[in-house]
Amino acid sequence: ARNLRHAAVVSGLEQGDTTPKGDDYFVRHLDDLVGKGLDPKGYNGVIKTHSFAPRELPEDYRAIFVFGDVVNAVLSFRNKRWDKGSLRNMDVYKPRFLTDVFRRDELGLEARFDSWVKENRYPVLLLRYEKMNEHERKISEFLNKEVKLLPWRSRTTKRGLVPTGKSGVIASTYASLIRKIDEMPDAVIKGTAGRAVENRKGPE
Repeated sequence: ARNLRHAAVVSGLEQGDTTPKGDDYFVRHLDDLVGKGLDPKGYNGVIKTHSFAPRELPEDYRAIFVFGDVVNAVLSFRNKRWDKGSLRNMDVYKPRFLTDVFRRDELGLEARFDSWVKENRYPVLLLRYEKMNEHERKISEFLNKEVKLLPWRSRTTKRGLVPTGKSGVIASTYASLIRKIDEMPDAVIKGTAGRAVENRKGPE
């Protein structure tokens, strides 16, 4: 890649986990992107996606998958990205009035999570959104580039701002995914090449 020793593919549970327009400033810092005003789809050396994990990546690519509070992620998507373009980015093509992300996993969040967490053929850093600032060193070592994040900030969508009962409905709908995320370490490298990455020296 141009500035990174290895190109990076960054994905997340939903758009609020990876886009600078939402809760995440993370991607911009991976490639000295602060203040450059780059198109979110065309970062210099960093590819942003919300897709399922690909079967293959080029040899010099590494992936980072950001996960976090599922209830807040669903609320963020429903309150801030409830438009045709955002739904299509998550492979939802039916009309919005027929789409209920509170009672059904319409966005395929659990399947997306499972696809990135399994042992893939390339190294993947699985990173908890709320704890990413505690793992700057691990991120830097993984990318072989010094990464300095801004102070962590919580999502602007709060559970208390939604109609009574919705948080409970979402928690019930996504109970299986929530259990999987609760059991995840805050930062862990997986994939067939992950062990070699973890044993490598830090950024130069």
